[in-house]
Amino acid sequence: MLLDDDCLCPECRKRVQELKQTYRIEGRFVHVLYVYNEFMEQLFFQYKEDRDIALAPLFLSGQSRLIRRLRGCRIAALASWPEKTLQRGFDPLTEILRAWNLEADRPWHKTRSFKQSENDPGTRKEVGHLIACTPDTTRQRRPGRLLILDDVLTTGATLDALFSLCPDAQAEALVLAAHPLWLKTHKKDRQSRPVFFR
Repeated sequence: MLLDDDCLCPECRKRVQELKQTYRIEGRFVHVLYVYNEFMEQLFFQYKEDRDIALAPLFLSGQSRLIRRLRGCRIAALASWPEKTLQRGFDPLTEILRAWNLEADRPWHKTRSFKQSENDPGTRKEVGHLIACTPDTTRQRRPGRLLILDDVLTTGATLDALFSLCPDAQAEALVLAAHPLWLKTHKKDRQSRPVFFR
């Protein structure tokens, strides 16, 4: 697939709410590509739960500048619970990156199944107890700035846990889509001149 290719038809592209904003939270930069609106929720559900792997390229489709930036980063992502990956037959973040010839280290993994949408906000904050570091022998070291990749940001609990486990104090995060409630809560943390997406 070429960098400038767009997998979405013009009508579908209109329904995607591109944000491209950066937030500074407790000294860490969180870059958000899209708003997790109803259409984006449907796309992620079809991709992850209905196992429509053909949708993998569309989450970075039309984002040639961002893809070029990602090529200079050391991407790190949370590995899904192994049984969930077996059930789906693929790892969602791996396939999104693979569609654009990108790779990610997997320095963390879930120790059991935990679906954010099935838990109340208080329980979601406990997700950090379900994330563990993967032994160094199972991951590669790549050069570049460390960028934590997450697909959907709802409460921020998973991202908080990953930052707390990350030894690199300069690490930043890229979130494919953030829930409107999270965006509203962190409106004051929005950076006035975001440069990440330029």
